[in-house]
Amino acid sequence: MSKYLLFDADDTLFDFKKCEHHAFIRTCDNYNLNGVSIYGDYVEINNGLWEKFDLNQVTKENLVVERFKNLFKLHDIAADPIIFNTDYLRNLGDERYLFDGAEKLCGDLYNSGKYEMYIITNGVASTQMARFYGSPISKFFKNIYISEEIGYQKPLKEYFEYVINQSGIIRGETLIIGDSLSSDIKGGNNADIRTCWYNPEYKIFSAIEYKCDYIIHDLNELRGILEI
Repeated sequence: MSKYLLFDADDTLFDFKKCEHHAFIRTCDNYNLNGVSIYGDYVEINNGLWEKFDLNQVTKENLVVERFKNLFKLHDIAADPIIFNTDYLRNLGDERYLFDGAEKLCGDLYNSGKYEMYIITNGVASTQMARFYGSPISKFFKNIYISEEIGYQKPLKEYFEYVINQSGIIRGETLIIGDSLSSDIKGGNNADIRTCWYNPEYKIFSAIEYKCDYIIHDLNELRGILEI
């Protein structure tokens, strides 16, 4: 039985694509930039850098600046990527859109009295804290563990060892729920913790590279797995 639930935040509970889009457009508006026309390029650059971060190939400090530096170079934009990133992260912290059903699911899990729930995230600490504690689901979770504060990121085993040691959870009674194969599922595999892959887009995965104990395509499918 899973008593301890480790939920990823972005693209699992939070509709990060919607949050990201709104924050990006708002920030571009402040700089008189056409955010709609360059947003697709930003997403491609940003996602590529985050994939490198998951593989420990780039630091968080470099990532958050390089994404805008590369974007501005591509479109010949004369803006300071450091200042722009600061403004963007502040706006992103104000965007707290949850997936449909996420708030009720978390509330039902909490009110069942059967589970302790935690957030595990690789996001930027200041942004994740603002979004999480400003959201209606924060009251259901016992703590949030952010890679930037820990010094290790998912999927590194050290990240999960820190979470286990700090929270006092029991490895064999824990379930990780997340959308990312490379950070959430791989992290669970590295740390010998059971995993549930949230896969709303019905993506294909390599059974050789990743081991998923459960695969769901809708968050409410967790109700059957956890029996609430």
